[in-house]
Amino acid sequence: MSENDINIRAADRYSFLHFGAGIVASKLNIPPLTALTLAILFEIIEPPLKLTFPNYFPHPVADSTINKLTDIGFFMIGFSL
Repeated sequence: MSENDINIRAADRYSFLHFGAGIVASKLNIPPLTALTLAILFEIIEPPLKLTFPNYFPHPVADSTINKLTDIGFFMIGFSL
């Protein structure tokens, strides 16, 4: 996977970060619906955060729709473990 594929393909190296965040949310006993809502909200606020604070993101480019959906899926898979 090339650097140009980050945030474009369904899964990328940051998918594992979402997976790990799901595990953490589960360990914090966050209710499932709340966890799903937080994952979705993050994907909604991520683009403006990347525009406002690009230095905080290794790849401050907009995620593709498929990447956003996959990130939410990875989060919830991690949450379910």
